[in-house]
Amino acid sequence: MDIDFNTKEFNSSAQEFLTRVLSRLNSHILEKIIEVHHICFRCKTVDDYYLYKLLFENCFKLLQENEVKGRKICFFKLNESILFHNFKTQLLELTEPKIGQIYETGFEHIELLIDQPFEKLTFHFPSYLIWEIKENELRIQLEDATLKFRHSFLEIIQSP
Repeated sequence: MDIDFNTKEFNSSAQEFLTRVLSRLNSHILEKIIEVHHICFRCKTVDDYYLYKLLFENCFKLLQENEVKGRKICFFKLNESILFHNFKTQLLELTEPKIGQIYETGFEHIELLIDQPFEKLTFHFPSYLIWEIKENELRIQLEDATLKFRHSFLEIIQSP
């Protein structure tokens, strides 16, 4: 697979993804967010994962790589912050595909830190949002992305 990787274009795409997804939230939800922890770039195939890992290692700082639930996950520190209003992140998650699931390579989800009980946050959700509480996180499924709200993150994946 031949991929011409351009860091500026990638950061611009990450910025567009963050802005497009978070701009769908109303102000009551946005004001509950403490931090945009990271954005996730998911790969369609294992080969894509290793290709993007190599590309990202040449451009960004690799913070860690672990196996989680049978697949590899890396965290990278981007060279520039990705911004939305007063939120910013430099943390990028790169994931291998889950066995049995099919999706395209690209940005997939955003993880957010909140200090409110999930029930308080869901009170402000518009009725059209599809959401669930699962494994200590609140997930909102949008047509082209997922938002994951958490109360804390593991020490090893703290924002840089």
